[in-house]
Amino acid sequence: MRPNTSIVKSLRSTCSVHQVNRVTNVSGGCINEAKKYETDNGDYFIKQNSDKGSFEMFQAELLGLQTILETNSIQAPKPLVVDRLEDDGAFLIMEYTDIARLTKEASVKLGEQLAVMHKHPATLFGFDVDNTIGSTPQINTNRTHDWVEFFTKWRLEYQLNLINEQYQDHDLHQLGMKLSKNIQQFFPPDLQVTPALLHGRYYFVF
Repeated sequence: MRPNTSIVKSLRSTCSVHQVNRVTNVSGGCINEAKKYETDNGDYFIKQNSDKGSFEMFQAELLGLQTILETNSIQAPKPLVVDRLEDDGAFLIMEYTDIARLTKEASVKLGEQLAVMHKHPATLFGFDVDNTIGSTPQINTNRTHDWVEFFTKWRLEYQLNLINEQYQDHDLHQLGMKLSKNIQQFFPPDLQVTPALLHGRYYFVF
């Protein structure tokens, strides 16, 4: 498989790569192309997408991975650079990590490490940048101290409105909005919900 010219340029300028020896497809995922670039300076994992908005999507993913790594609680692939493809779209370069099958012991370790990561506090609900669920927009930057308010407006109602606009599923929208208007009753007044670092899509590496 021939390497992409834009990716090769970025590897040379940011990763001290002089030669790409081999490019192979990597399985997994549904909206991005995933490839392994074997070079004279190690192997790299590349995600690329030709859709509009993919540059911002990968920038958010890079920041998310950096934030996870800064907790020193769990291993994740180190993101290196986000850049644009020549024709259209963008790509994300990360270190390449061989991922083994998830064993019982590894599952226990993963759960323990995620629990440690989830203990890292935050001051507000939300995140520094908006990101995506697959290719669906997710709003994080309207941050608040109130979990019920954040969840209701930016997790539940926002997605319900997207469904209504894009798929005209009015019945589901009405049912969801009914839940939204009554959601406070599921949270006792004295319940203290503390902001913490959570993960979305995760890379299982041990």
